[in-house]
Amino acid sequence: MPQQGEDSHTVTVDFSFVASPGFKAKLPILVIVAVLLAFSGLMLARANLSMADMFDVPRYEFNVAKLYSVSFILFIALFAITLALAIVYGYGISMGASVLLAAALALVALVMSVIIQGMLWPFLILAASAATASATGSTKPKLTVFSAWNASGNAMTVLLVLLFAYSVAMANANKDAYVDSLFAGAAEFAPQLQQQVVGMCGEAVLSAIDQNLNEQAIGEKIKSSIPRETMKANMLALCPPLSTMSAALQDSAVDLAYNQTAATASSMVASLKESIQAAMAANESAPPATAEEINATASAEQAAELRARVFEMPAAQALFDYLPLLVGLAVISTAYFTKFIIQPVASVVCAILAKF
Repeated sequence: MPQQGEDSHTVTVDFSFVASPGFKAKLPILVIVAVLLAFSGLMLARANLSMADMFDVPRYEFNVAKLYSVSFILFIALFAITLALAIVYGYGISMGASVLLAAALALVALVMSVIIQGMLWPFLILAASAATASATGSTKPKLTVFSAWNASGNAMTVLLVLLFAYSVAMANANKDAYVDSLFAGAAEFAPQLQQQVVGMCGEAVLSAIDQNLNEQAIGEKIKSSIPRETMKANMLALCPPLSTMSAALQDSAVDLAYNQTAATASSMVASLKESIQAAMAANESAPPATAEEINATASAEQAAELRARVFEMPAAQALFDYLPLLVGLAVISTAYFTKFIIQPVASVVCAILAKF
């Protein structure tokens, strides 16, 4: 409190913002960027991408298909146009005026996160990327394909860095759930995998039998493994009267023994082949495992037991410790490929718009 008699001073800070004619002309572009960002976020949400998809073993083929779904392709196209318009908005105005776009887009992200639950941080990351494009565009003396390429590249870099940090944080908070999902999915997929493996192994065995265990091949293998003199000596030992016969009859008896042995072996191979074919037919005609059968054979307790056994290995524990980092790298590796589409499209669109 100032003492009585002392002078008091009042400090006034002026936060007024003077809108230039150029800035006023850019306001419609600001509105369009905000609308496009909202639709981009909507398409991203409809694509239904999730880090948990990487651990959902039975649905891998469906989860991978999300990356080339119509919703995700539309998201890439809309976000590329959003970055292009953000650069056009920032070009020719001051850095402070261009930063106003960040506030507008952050507001859009907050509103969209209320409409679509659980998407606040992804929406904010998109907003930060577009705001970076606008801020970079305000520093360019001339708007060309090359300057737009630089601005959109900076925007994508910010997006990848923030996405990596978000992915690591989310994976660190949910890594136990992700690992549980991985083991539960593997146990659920086991009946289907068993059916496929049985069919593949059966085909391989039948092919080997046809190539290496036909009647001619069996006869040749028997003759090569049992020399003729050895076969004749064994027959004379088992049947002494054979020694009183002529050499021609002895040779005929040896040939008969070879043929009989080959016929017996061929019969055994044929029986084995029939058994394998019957087992394969039964395996192919077996209906897929129902949810009740899967739950009976792959309960949560069994999945937990499998996890405990796997985590007895030091390597598994090390992978678990570094799981958030691995997930983050996997996410930005996938997102990085979109840069090869978004950056060229944004640069070309921006250069075209700059001519108007």
